[in-house]
Amino acid sequence: MLPEIHNKKNSGKIQQINNPETNIYHWPLSKRQTIMVIIGAVCIITAGILISACILRKIPEQPPKRIEYTGPRGGVYYFNSRGNKVYVTPPKPSAK
Repeated sequence: MLPEIHNKKNSGKIQQINNPETNIYHWPLSKRQTIMVIIGAVCIITAGILISACILRKIPEQPPKRIEYTGPRGGVYYFNSRGNKVYVTPPKPSAK
């Protein structure tokens, strides 16, 4: 690399030797480095989008398919779509 490029005072400008009034602006990175920077930036942006999507994703709560009740003798039942009582576990036999 030319020593003019590393000079911090010229901020990337290179003066031509044969025509000193004309400045050439130099991109400070090689093509490979530029591609690596672009790929890195794209990966960081993509990761940020994916992480925020995962964090902000809300799974809607499903309403319970049925509400189960416990009867006075310990039986568990629910009401079906017709309004009838359906036992999940049979009621305990009463002691006589």
